[in-house]
Amino acid sequence: AGSSAGLFALTFIYPFDVIRRRYQTHRGGSKYPSVWAALTTILREEGISRGLYRGLSLNYIKTLPNVAIYMSLYDLLKLRLFSDKESND
Repeated sequence: AGSSAGLFALTFIYPFDVIRRRYQTHRGGSKYPSVWAALTTILREEGISRGLYRGLSLNYIKTLPNVAIYMSLYDLLKLRLFSDKESND
């Protein structure tokens, strides 16, 4: 469940991450006057898969194990910390 939630969130947020990276890497003045202008320009000039979602598959490969490890460690530490507290009381 945690991995699928992470992938869903990544899919939704990824276009905004692409826009953020474009703002950060563009030299000189901003090519896009606003986020909306960046979104529409990228869609018009590059399309959805080659513009807004380029590189998403690599992020899926990176995110799946990351979220799985994070959620597993969170559950393990939560169990250990709370079971230690309860046994000391």
